[in-house]
Amino acid sequence: AIVNQVAKCDPAEGLVLIWRFLALANSIFARCDDSSGTMIGIFQAACTDLGEIAKAAKLDPVNLADQTFQALTENEYGQYDDLISVLTPALGQKGLEHLKQRMVALSNEPVQKPAEKERRVIGFGSGGAIYADEMAARSRVSTVRLALMEIADAQGDVHAFIGQYDEQTRKVPKIAAEIVKRLLAAGRSQEA
Repeated sequence: AIVNQVAKCDPAEGLVLIWRFLALANSIFARCDDSSGTMIGIFQAACTDLGEIAKAAKLDPVNLADQTFQALTENEYGQYDDLISVLTPALGQKGLEHLKQRMVALSNEPVQKPAEKERRVIGFGSGGAIYADEMAARSRVSTVRLALMEIADAQGDVHAFIGQYDEQTRKVPKIAAEIVKRLLAAGRSQEA
């Protein structure tokens, strides 16, 4: 209904509604078993529709980048995994650059570590207890890194993509192949 009725008549209103629909994902996934992949498929399809509606709505790219940033930082179940690529046409260079700056700023914010007595153990590993705050910090680092890689791809910035990996990780065959693929696409065969 959002895509075929509301967005066709009023893309701006359709955009508001599809963002609201997508915002339901975390609470739904927290309460259901999606081992079949049905629910994630619905939300990923809605994410793709969001890209089309955003192009039609012609929203200010900075505002769209702010909404994108918020969604990516709440991507608990992977519903927004392709968000940057589907929104790239609507974001344009201005929106992508703003989103990039927001992600860089997030990576520079200090991680708040609760007092020892307030830390919550969520599991145990070979190194001992695994704390919720440690997992949240790792998740944030991963979110920022993946977003910056997608932004680099969207902007055609091979150097920024490569910069998301340390020297040792760049030698891992799968990562090296991804880097070579991007260098070749950019016409930089000597470096590849």
